[in-house]
Amino acid sequence: MKLVSFLIGLPLFFFAQLGAATWDEKVEKAFDIYYGYETPYDGNYIFETFKAGVDVEHPRAMGGLGLCYWRGIKVPSDHKKALFYMEKAKNAEDPLGTCYYGLFVRDGTGGIPKDRDKGREYVEKALKMGYSYAEVHLLQSKIPKYVKKKKTKDELEALKRLEVLVEEDKNAFAAFVLGQYYDGGNHPYYTPYNGKTINNFKEVEKALHYLKISAEGQYAGAMNRLALIAKQGRKGKFEVPKNLGKAVYWYRKATHRNNTYAQLELADILRRNKNLREDGEDWYKYLLDAYDIGSEKAKIELGLVNFHCPGYSFRDLSWKKTAFYYESFLDNLRERGERWYSMEHWMLEHLCKVYFEGGLGLDRDLKKCLEHCIPYLGESKYATGYAGRVLLHQKAPFQLTRDDLVRGYACILRAQKMGFGIHDDGLFVLRSRHSLSREEVAQAEKMIKNGFPKPGDKLVQ
Repeated sequence: MKLVSFLIGLPLFFFAQLGAATWDEKVEKAFDIYYGYETPYDGNYIFETFKAGVDVEHPRAMGGLGLCYWRGIKVPSDHKKALFYMEKAKNAEDPLGTCYYGLFVRDGTGGIPKDRDKGREYVEKALKMGYSYAEVHLLQSKIPKYVKKKKTKDELEALKRLEVLVEEDKNAFAAFVLGQYYDGGNHPYYTPYNGKTINNFKEVEKALHYLKISAEGQYAGAMNRLALIAKQGRKGKFEVPKNLGKAVYWYRKATHRNNTYAQLELADILRRNKNLREDGEDWYKYLLDAYDIGSEKAKIELGLVNFHCPGYSFRDLSWKKTAFYYESFLDNLRERGERWYSMEHWMLEHLCKVYFEGGLGLDRDLKKCLEHCIPYLGESKYATGYAGRVLLHQKAPFQLTRDDLVRGYACILRAQKMGFGIHDDGLFVLRSRHSLSREEVAQAEKMIKNGFPKPGDKLVQ
């Protein structure tokens, strides 16, 4: 009875606490926790406060709730909803909401048409309204993503202003931008189309100085960059040796800021390095936390570790979970109207395998296997090959005609040309098993010359 009374009283206590202050004070407290000025981090408090603030039409709370949906704070990440609340905040003349709405317009986030000039206008407006991070965004656009030794005039002026923002205002975002810049830019190395890796110009001592200032200001991006430096090490005049333990330290701190990138990186390191785990620490839970936030990459990683994971005991694998996470990823991709060709084909290979073979908690389902193949016929060797294997399978769940068998054999032939990995001996076995005549084989070869199969082709009449 006491437990029931306690649980009932929790929400009443929460809203009673909210009622004890003005809405401006409540919302500012939530932002202080969000930015790390107050600790510990409490995502539930942040979300509930902003949500309640929106109910009373508080402009700053609208922008805050937009941040919750953008970053996945206690709700799955949803850029469309984030855009909706940022637009509400912008219309209510909130500086933060105006800035983020401008950034969303600039980048085309949340389904809004991309317009860099219009987006910049909103960010400039937010700066005039007093939002200091807006200036950092504008300055960031003046420095290159990949740093070279020779600096432009605009670049030097932007760097100087960022340094002022750090020294005078203790601006954690400005410190991060400087730290990232002095570590080579968005990425410390990059490989252009010619395949030659370019080592961007770095001033590592300066990078560490500014990144640590930013991390002290609870900026998760700086924690992640410090972790990356420790993980990779840095060579040159100011050398930083590789130190996975230090990388784990910084990733752990970033996970306390609800950062999905840190969760994924930490899971990967701890999965491979048991000696770095704390007592009771579960690397798999970090993947689930990232998935709960709405990370698409978490779906990829969860699908993979359940398909095959070195160091993961066989009894823990689940092809049923692999199918669930990969199908969720592909469904969301189609819903957004996007294509990630190499990733789709890689997932398709695994989906075809688990449904064609069955096992590890998933029953064989040849119909489902063929369903996944159809949109990628002729585009993916796996889709084309497995489609042929389904049609020519002895237990194919269809009433197949001779024409259907010819189409199946044509898929196999096309997949072989694409590098699917079926030998001539295997083709002989298939022809013999289904008593394919020379005329039918010739018909299949002619179909291939005419471009069969194509994505979406109907294979079973």
